[in-house]
Amino acid sequence: MNFSSEFTLLLRARYPLIYVPTGEEERLEKVILQVAQGLGDRPIYIWDFVDGYQNNPNDPGFGKRNPLQALEFVEKFPANSPVIFILRDFQRFLEDISIARKLRNLARSLKSQPKNIVIIAPSIAIPAELSEVLTVLEFPLPTGAEIRQEVQSLLGAMGQKLGEQVVDELVRSAQGLSMERIRRVMARAIAAHGEMQPEDVELMLEEKRQTIRQTQILEYYPAQEQISDIGGLDNLKDWLLRRGGAFYRQSSPVRHSPSPGLIAGRHPRYREISDSQSDRPSLAFTFVAPRCGQTFWGVGGGVRIPDSADDPTSRSPSAVYFMD
Repeated sequence: MNFSSEFTLLLRARYPLIYVPTGEEERLEKVILQVAQGLGDRPIYIWDFVDGYQNNPNDPGFGKRNPLQALEFVEKFPANSPVIFILRDFQRFLEDISIARKLRNLARSLKSQPKNIVIIAPSIAIPAELSEVLTVLEFPLPTGAEIRQEVQSLLGAMGQKLGEQVVDELVRSAQGLSMERIRRVMARAIAAHGEMQPEDVELMLEEKRQTIRQTQILEYYPAQEQISDIGGLDNLKDWLLRRGGAFYRQSSPVRHSPSPGLIAGRHPRYREISDSQSDRPSLAFTFVAPRCGQTFWGVGGGVRIPDSADDPTSRSPSAVYFMD
């Protein structure tokens, strides 16, 4: 079930409080608008701390700098009026006792009303007292089909044509990025040389490196070496060349999802990681490694990989994840 279908189901089931963690605020609001139009053009009111409620002609800016007043606004509508209320960055106020109490009261009263409150936040930050009343709904990053549509839309607007293979490479390299970042990279490419070019794949990878760097958990290693630069390891190199097709959908005669990558370990006798780094030019891998000081902790402890560290690589093309 995709996001639109699941969100529609929650609205129809009258889930009063929905929490969506995402950094793609604009893209999410467009999807919510499409869902609302499919439900009889249900009205939407959007609130943020600076500007208050928008789309409110009777009282523009209502609830400005007052999150409690923003919640009280929900009760002004008749009980049988289907309405969606979007609250931006509202996670910052959930620790306030008056806000938490008001949300719990609304959760009771809205169960029998076609009103829904949607909290948009960049990450999950839910206090324990609200964990039972808030429903978390994940908003996925753009799919390959959505990225392809965006790329082709831009090419069409410019009257430019690119080969199908080049478009495929652009789409693959952009997976794992938000739509806003993808548009920013394409705008940068057009500003640099006036059109999209096959070399712009490297710009996508550079943007992905910036995303990975911001997690402060993973490190990105650009690789210039070729597999032929390594001496020895003939069996390993032969296996990589023979099995490389498993990482590409179009190269397999059987329709299956390509492998997302490799988890590479290192034997204590070998202290260099250049062997793993050199796989990427042959297999188009992204090479990432965890910063172990921030990933492991405690004696006999476990592994801590926050959600923010998962996003850049979980939807990326094939990657080598190196664990020493």
